[in-house]
Parts: sequence; C-alpha cells; structure tokens
Amino acid sequence: PTLAPSLLTMEPTTAILPTVSNSPSMQPSNILNTSSTTCEDPSAGDTGIEVLQAENAQVLSESATFSDESSGYCGAGYVADLVEPGSRIGFVPVAVQTTGYYRVSLRYANGADVDMPLILRVDGTDVGEFNVSPTGNWTIWMVEGIDSVLLREGGNHSMELWTPVDRDESPYVDWMGLRLKESVTRFEYLATLLANETNVVSPSQTQISALIWMSSEDPLNWYSIMSDREIVERY
Repeated sequence: PTLAPSLLTMEPTTAILPTVSNSPSMQPSNILNTSSTTCEDPSAGDTGIEVLQAENAQVLSESATFSDESSGYCGAGYVADLVEPGSRIGFVPVAVQTTGYYRVSLRYANGADVDMPLILRVDGTDVGEFNVSPTGNWTIWMVEGIDSVLLREGGNHSMELWTPVDRDESPYVDWMGLRLKESVTRFEYLATLLANETNVVSPSQTQISALIWMSSEDPLNWYSIMSDREIVERY
C-alpha cells in the first residue's frame, strides 16, 4: 500500500528501538535435571502456563505414533517414534492474548543415554533447539525451555517440533507449554521483526515513521491482509 498522506507529512519523531539482542536465541535456556513428577511446569511460578497436550496435536508425521504404554505422562498419553529426519509434531492454530516474548517449554522422557535434539519451529521459522537430554528412564519426565520466542497477539500461530537427524530411538513428547515472559508494544514488535527479517538494525526516519503509523489504529484497515513479514519487507 501507499503511505497515508498524514504519514508523508509527519514531523520527525525520535523513537527508541528495541535492541536486536532481544531476538530469539538459538541456544535454549534450560531447566534440565529438574524432574517433572507432576503435570505442572516448574518454571511457571504464579503466572501460569498454557499447555498443549501432545495427543491433541493437529500435525503429526507418518512415522510418529501416539502411545500410553509408559507411565508418568499427563493427559491421555504422549507422542513417540520421532525417529526419521523431518518427522514432526505440531499445533495449529495456537492463540496468545498478548504480544511479547514467551518461554516455550517441553515435557519429555528420554530413556536413552544420548541427547535427542528437537527443533522448535514457530510460524515456519526455526527459533531454537531443545537438547532433550537423558532423563534416566522412559518413565522419568523432565521439562526444558526456550526463552525469548517472540509472538504476536492473535490465534494464527503454528508451533512444531521436528527431528533434525536419523536415529534409532525417539524421546516421548508429553506436552508443550507457553508462558509470557515480557510483553511488548506493537511498535516494538514490528521494529524487532524488521531487524530480524531484513537486518535493518538502525531503521531510517521514514521506516520509523511507517512503523509508528502501522502500530497505531488504522481506520482504513489498509494492511490487515498483509502478514507481518510483508509489512516489514515493504517498509
């Protein structure tokens, strides 16, 4: 879309942009070696957590299977046999009520003696990796988390776990959890997305003005049909 006339005549504005260091890290922030004997995330505290049970996944690769043969799981069971490269489990749509940085947690069991990494993919982009370290037994469950996953308010997100390598055994996936760590404004969200998607760390005044305009109420609804990535690519 063409910028609104009011934007073209907008007075220069000084804006403080979020630093790029706040963007999602490819290194997980772990709470490993914390046995999860209950169905609660030990990192949740008093803020609560939204749990996505594995048996309710809308996306499941052909090789993956649902099971309830082990013990200690939450809900009705868990997903296993994520052994082939690219095999995955996914949830869509996933809704969040607040734009901000989230901790994405994974409750799992790994009775093998090696790590079994799983890649976290959010809205089609890989944002982190769960180590999925050994738990000591297939009936012992642990929770691991990835911090600083940036999500926009709304209900159209997709979240997937996928296997990066071929392996003989698979971890048991019990649930994924979402917990808000820090809320951000829509302007901060778009500015961070601009930096992450286009490597524009220091936007021009025109780009800042465009972001300010797009983060405000838009009575003409000009950009409602564009994705966030299309927005930052244009501006």
